[in-house]
Amino acid sequence: MGSMEWLLAAEWIAYGALHSILASTVVKKQLKRWMGQGYRFYRLLYSTLALLLLIPMIHILLFHPSSYLWEPATIMKISGICISLTGLLLAAYVLRRYLRSPEGLKDVFMEGETPALQTNGLHRWVRHPLYLFTFIMLWGAFLYKPTMAMLITNIVITLYTLVAIQFEETKLLVMYGEAYQEYKKKVPAILPRWPF
Repeated sequence: MGSMEWLLAAEWIAYGALHSILASTVVKKQLKRWMGQGYRFYRLLYSTLALLLLIPMIHILLFHPSSYLWEPATIMKISGICISLTGLLLAAYVLRRYLRSPEGLKDVFMEGETPALQTNGLHRWVRHPLYLFTFIMLWGAFLYKPTMAMLITNIVITLYTLVAIQFEETKLLVMYGEAYQEYKKKVPAILPRWPF
C-alpha cells in the first residue's frame, strides 16, 4: 500500500470521526447553547462542511494512480458500471423523494425539525434504503475499478456506516419511540428479506 492510499485511509477515517462527532447529541447541545438563534442553520452548515471535506478524498480517487488488485475483464467492468449506476439511480430516487416532502427539505436546512417517520415506499423493505443503494453504488464501482484506493474507500465507508447505523437507530428510537421499535421488528436495517 502506497503513501497515497495510507493518506486516503486516514482521511476517510478522520472524515467519519468528525461526521459522528458533529452529529452527536452532546456536541449539538453545546453548539445550540453557543450559537443561540443561529443554531437553526446548523444542519445547513454541517451538510456544507461534509460536502467540502469530501473533495480531497474524491480528488485522490479520481486523479491519483492506485495499484490495481487485478485487471478486470470487460464483463466485470460492464457489470460494475451497471451495478454502480443502479445504486446511484436508486439513491437519487430515495433522496429526491425525501427532499420533495416538506419535512425532508426542512431536515436538510434546518435543525430542530422532526420529520415524519418514513415506513412506506422503499422503507417497507429496508429501514435504510439510502445506505443500501450507496453500498451497491460503491461496490459496483469497485468491480469496475478494483484498485487499492477504491477498496480502502469502500471498506472504510461500509464499516463506518454499519457502526453509525447503531447510533442513528438509538436516536430514532428516542425520536419516534414505540412506533420505531415496532417498525424495527418488522423491517430489516439494510438487506431486505427474501422473498419480499
